Amino acid sequence: MIRVHPTAPELAGGDGEDGFTLIETLVAIVLMGLVFAAIMSSILTATKVTHDNRDRALADRYGRILAEQLKGVDIPYAYTPCAHISDYPGLDPTQYSKWRVTVESVEYWVRSSGSTATDTYGSTCNATTPDTGIQRITILARPPVRAYRSDVTSQRVVVIKRDTRSDCHVAVQPQGLSC
Repeated sequence: MIRVHPTAPELAGGDGEDGFTLIETLVAIVLMGLVFAAIMSSILTATKVTHDNRDRALADRYGRILAEQLKGVDIPYAYTPCAHISDYPGLDPTQYSKWRVTVESVEYWVRSSGSTATDTYGSTCNATTPDTGIQRITILARPPVRAYRSDVTSQRVVVIKRDTRSDCHVAVQPQGLSC
């Protein structure tokens, strides 16, 4: 009697058809790859959004730091009549993670005359449009340029600076500012 050793599936009690085919295995691998790619894409998007929000928050914070310094009455930041942007220095980038926080523009409140005229801000200060003691200063906060980011988020902060020595006491009215 010749005895033939049974194969593994026959030992297990099957007919040799159990298991996965090569195509089934490849389909499972492709599906797992698609799920992994979708998860990684979500993680990368969440990371980018987090970085953008952090940049916006830092820009706002640093802009407000400079705004508070400009509103203060310290000697370097005292009110300067007919000031130019160079009269109000920005923040030192070495102290603020290389952020560039600078004064972008200085505008002067121009009082209107007559009942139908409206008060505005002008960019010039001279004998015709003198400095009335109120300035609107726009601060621009820009993050450091990073190699991995091409879209840099900037933030603007506007501060109203009033000359405390002026006879004009600002009051906010529905039609604008008034003295």
